[in-house]
Amino acid sequence: MIFNEMIDNFEELNNRIISHYDKKFINGKSIEREIFKGIYTIYHDLDMKMDEIIIDDGYDIIKMHYCLSGRCEYQHCKNKINYIGPGDFVAGYLLSNDRIHKFPFKSYKGFSIFASKKVLDNFLDYYFPNGKINADMLVEKLKSNECFIISRNDPKIQSILYDLMNPDIDFYNERAIVKFLELIIYILSDDMILGEDKDKYFNKNLIYKVKQIKAEVTSDLERYFKIEEISKEYDISSKAFTECFKLVYGKTYYAFIKEYRINQAVEIIKNSNLRMNEVALSVGYLNASKFSKAFVDIMGMTPLKYKKSYYDGLK
Repeated sequence: MIFNEMIDNFEELNNRIISHYDKKFINGKSIEREIFKGIYTIYHDLDMKMDEIIIDDGYDIIKMHYCLSGRCEYQHCKNKINYIGPGDFVAGYLLSNDRIHKFPFKSYKGFSIFASKKVLDNFLDYYFPNGKINADMLVEKLKSNECFIISRNDPKIQSILYDLMNPDIDFYNERAIVKFLELIIYILSDDMILGEDKDKYFNKNLIYKVKQIKAEVTSDLERYFKIEEISKEYDISSKAFTECFKLVYGKTYYAFIKEYRINQAVEIIKNSNLRMNEVALSVGYLNASKFSKAFVDIMGMTPLKYKKSYYDGLK
C-alpha cells in the first residue's frame, strides 16, 4: 500500500506538520518540517501492521535516512538490496517513483532529509555562490557508489544529526541549515566512514527464502532448528544462510532466535499463570537452568525476579 494513503489526519503545530496514520495500518506518527524552501526533515515513529510499504515521493530526489530503531530494507540501483539498522545512515540519489521499503520487524524510528536535485542546487548556490559546492557534486559522489552510500555508527554523523533531530531547540531552522550544510560537506569529503559490508548483497530469491525460514522457526518455538538442519531442509548453504540472515535481521541466527524466545517468554509471564518450567517448555527450552541463563542474558534478571517486579509494578 502507498504510504501517504495510510494517513488519517494532519496536525499543524509550531511550523511542523504531524501526520497521524490510520490505525488499521500503522500506529504512530510522522513529523515533517521545511527547513529551507523545498528541503524537508521528517521524523518517523511507526509500528506497522504490514512489513512493506510503497513510498511515492517523486523522482530525481536526494534523500538521506538515519535509523534510530527497527530495521529497513531498501532497493537502489541495479536491483541491489541492503539494510539499515540502529545507528546507520544512508544517502541516496533516487531516480524513480514507487520505491518499496520493507521492515523486517514491522517497526521503525528514523529521521530523514530530502529535496529534489534542483532545490538542493538552489540551496547550495545560496550558501556557496559560484558553484563551489553544488548538487551535481553530491550526485556524482552518490553515483560513484551505485547511487547510494551507507555509513554505520559513524560518531560524526550522529553528532551532526543531533540538532537536526531536536525540533524543540531555539532557532531550529537556522541550526538545521548549518547542520545540513555540514552533513553535505562531510559526505563529499573522504573522511566519512563507509559501511564495510557495502559490497555484500544477496539476490531477492535468497532473501525471500531466509524470510520464509524465519517465519517458520518463530511459529514453532517448541522445535529447535539448527543451521545444519535448515541448510538441508531448504537446500541452502549454511554460509549463505548465516550471512544473509544477519544482513536481513541485524543479528546472527542463534542470537536472534534466543532473543525472540525470551521476548515470547516475557509475554507469557505477563499474561498467564504458568510455572517457570512450563514457560520454558513453551518457548523451546527443555532445560530450566538454560532457560534461566538465557533470560538473564536478555532481560538482566532471572524469570522469577522479572515476574515479581512486573506484578509489583501493577499494584
